[in-house]
Amino acid sequence: SSGGDGSDSGSGGDGSGPDTSAVRAELAAVLPSYMVPSVLMTAADLPLTPNGKVDRRALPAPDWSRLSEDRYVAPSTLTEETLAQIWAEALNVARVGAEDNFFEIGGDSLRSMQITGAVEAAFAVRLPHRTLFEHQSLRAFAEAVEDAVLAEMEG
Repeated sequence: SSGGDGSDSGSGGDGSGPDTSAVRAELAAVLPSYMVPSVLMTAADLPLTPNGKVDRRALPAPDWSRLSEDRYVAPSTLTEETLAQIWAEALNVARVGAEDNFFEIGGDSLRSMQITGAVEAAFAVRLPHRTLFEHQSLRAFAEAVEDAVLAEMEG
């Protein structure tokens, strides 16, 4: 389900819940990568509004911090460091690693537009909106930005 802040997260189960990695794998088999929830949470029951609908505001916030802690790779170039700051600010996360996937750490299409605009301003370059969808890791996106800067200088 889509959270109130526009981030994708899924909730369900009885607390013991299903194996979330298995659920993500099944979803990844049938959905585009940007539609697979970054965080899956289990709950004994869902809070309801007086009308009997799921009260999304009463759901706990997804824990984004768990996503990159065990596989953090520090940015290694100035471009990666600059982009990591832009991503961290836009996604409201403490840090972004070079191998972090934009969509897995809370990114969505709205935030991709925000980031594309910030990157265009920071690097004085034009980027197609699809760039972040085609280069989802920070490192791959940094390489695409560097390629765009070089193309702009040559053109």
